[in-house]
Amino acid sequence: MSHIPRLILERVQCARDTNESGGESPYFLVTVGQRGPTPRLYMTRVRIAEWDNTFHEGTKRSANALVASREISGCPDLTTNTLVLVTMIEEDDGPDMDSGALSVLRPLMSTFWMNYGGPNWMGASLQNVGEIMAVRMRPFVEGLLGNDDYMGIRRLQLTTTDGDLPLLTFTGDEGKYNVRFSNEGLMA
Repeated sequence: MSHIPRLILERVQCARDTNESGGESPYFLVTVGQRGPTPRLYMTRVRIAEWDNTFHEGTKRSANALVASREISGCPDLTTNTLVLVTMIEEDDGPDMDSGALSVLRPLMSTFWMNYGGPNWMGASLQNVGEIMAVRMRPFVEGLLGNDDYMGIRRLQLTTTDGDLPLLTFTGDEGKYNVRFSNEGLMA
């Protein structure tokens, strides 16, 4: 067991295909926000190339992919007071959320986080701040997508118990996906 807090993408299941023809290619944006006098925001894209065009209804894939940890440059410490937002995108013909799109999205979301993650909003619940950030983020994500499908943004609640976190369900374009993350080594 690691003593360094980590967030891991464990597995993805396609419960229902989108209305696209052929196999599907899910990928994720994971946004990690640390609150405080000097709020920090980290955003990464999680895309497993071997998954391209391989998801159909009933498909389950294990990932065991490290998503966030202070071992990763720029990522804040993970605690139960860390905001984690997971955005799911279904790729069509190459990922639209590439390094160029991320270079636009990261500073925009960091600007919002400097406000909502900072001292003026410390009295607000993490749930409320997460809802506000998701509302702010969605139009920018959708605006940066060409032909990829936006499947939603969900807040992932971290716990001090090592292991599986609550299942996230994403729906869009008539499809439905269940996504499981786990955490280890978190402190309150």
